[in-house]
Amino acid sequence: MLIVLLLPMTNIDGNWVPTVIFYDQQATFEAFIFCILGACFGSGYSIVFRKSEPKIAGVAYTFAVASIATSIAIFLWAAAFSGFRSCLPLFLSIVA
Repeated sequence: MLIVLLLPMTNIDGNWVPTVIFYDQQATFEAFIFCILGACFGSGYSIVFRKSEPKIAGVAYTFAVASIATSIAIFLWAAAFSGFRSCLPLFLSIVA
């Protein structure tokens, strides 16, 4: 999680957003961080309640898996959008 702090960042409306992939996508970055935190909390609760409350552990595990799948989807969407934005001038110069 702390690796995000090592990325180059820019200040957008008072919030720091990494410029590598999430440039000009503040809400997407916040959703990504929220999903990562959900995955961490879900896996932690799953470990804690594994023996005492297996049903709660199962729900927490399901929440963790759904959160990590969502965070991967958000990351891939942001990466595709970032790649498209960087290639757009090249495509426009070929067409024009």
